[in-house]
Amino acid sequence: MTDKPPSLMWLRDINRLGIPRFKNIHKIKRSNVVMLVYPKMGVADERNRLMIGGSIHNLIDSQEKTNRNMIGMLSNTNPSNPFTHDLLMISGFPGKLLVFSEWNMIRNGKFSQPEHLSLVIRYIRKQNRPWFSGIAIPNNVVSASFVTPVDKSIAKNSRAVSSKKFPGISIVSARKMAEESRCTPTFYTGYNTKDKRQKRSTVNFAGAKSAEDLLYHINLVDGISTLYPSSNAVEEDES
Repeated sequence: MTDKPPSLMWLRDINRLGIPRFKNIHKIKRSNVVMLVYPKMGVADERNRLMIGGSIHNLIDSQEKTNRNMIGMLSNTNPSNPFTHDLLMISGFPGKLLVFSEWNMIRNGKFSQPEHLSLVIRYIRKQNRPWFSGIAIPNNVVSASFVTPVDKSIAKNSRAVSSKKFPGISIVSARKMAEESRCTPTFYTGYNTKDKRQKRSTVNFAGAKSAEDLLYHINLVDGISTLYPSSNAVEEDES
């Protein structure tokens, strides 16, 4: 394996890259970080999970309680609800640590990736759980507000994707079109159709793979936001 492990120190990386002077971005904050933890299994456990767990529910009635319990012991897949867990633990940091019966774990909250990892390691050592074989951070959501709110006409931008069924207006970057990034900035204009006024607009960044990738999309959004200033925004107290 020649690739370097991904960096978890995004704030440090952004400081090294240099934070530009934004034109319209007002505040940036972390909204949510999701970390998946996969347990380290022995050969026998892996064999049971792959060979037995993947097919046993096709052989018996998975709706019957006794069979459902047996499936739960032999497989990492719950046929009724894949999100069932044995232990819900409120951690020392804000957010939750979900511990499943197969010892997979999901940690989510507004704290950083290193803080998530620290909590998971402390929990594994304290509860004598199996050590992890892999950790993934599939979602890291950052949100930002603007000095001048963004008008809903941003939906007419050539990069924008919107739908009447979804309130957000997504921006497709050149990196995403080239499949070099999964980051999708999504604008929320906060437009009230009743009084035809707009509250302060925000944007969410989800799916960035690195600090550099996040900073690239923040710069992109900062530039686009200046093209669609709102003329009927309602001033709000941020406190």
